[in-house]
Amino acid sequence: MNPISFLDHAIVTGLDAFARKSWAFDHLVSGIAENNLLKGGIIMAAIWWAWFHTDPRMPSQRLHVLATIIGCLAALAIGRLLVVALPFRVRPIYETAAGFVVPYGVNTSVLAKASSFPSDHAVLFFALATGLYMVSRAAGVLAAVYTVVLIVLPRLYLGLHYFSDIVAGAAIGASVCWLANRILPRTRLVHAIEDQASARPALFYAVLFLVTSQIAELFDSLRAIAGGLMKLLH
Repeated sequence: MNPISFLDHAIVTGLDAFARKSWAFDHLVSGIAENNLLKGGIIMAAIWWAWFHTDPRMPSQRLHVLATIIGCLAALAIGRLLVVALPFRVRPIYETAAGFVVPYGVNTSVLAKASSFPSDHAVLFFALATGLYMVSRAAGVLAAVYTVVLIVLPRLYLGLHYFSDIVAGAAIGASVCWLANRILPRTRLVHAIEDQASARPALFYAVLFLVTSQIAELFDSLRAIAGGLMKLLH
């Protein structure tokens, strides 16, 4: 067993030792992991705060918010391409033959056909935390801590990801969003988008609301529509 696999299994085994010790605790963790308000809703509220937060020392902060939104979408696209291109990786929750104890309240049919590497959640939320850091260091650090405690750890505990899935996703999200924030605020495209907030505020904020609401719920509505259309086509 290579060092990464050893660490992955050691962390999963260590966390799994607490599984099914408390019905209430397991259901609490499962509820947190499934609740989009506690995941994307809180972080998106921070993104909207960053948009309206005015600081004379940082006149370009709205450009960084736009770069962050574009960057996190690009990071998610890269993450999904890797999920498809890389060899399929079974999630810990389905490693029952290896002795994994499934916590109470977990739907074992969820994500059975989806590879666990890299973690989409880690890609998205570490990208957003990186973008928030560009506007406010305190907000970025708080977002990163929030991501670790309320988004990453529950998914590890429930057996939805290995530690290396999280690390890889975090690296993709943070690096892509950092690069986006270094490059995009200097481009005409982002400046032109930002200008629409003053030129056409009704249209701009309607579109921004739709985009951020979909990010907040991890595109569940869009995926449901796409899935429904695929069924109709078949």
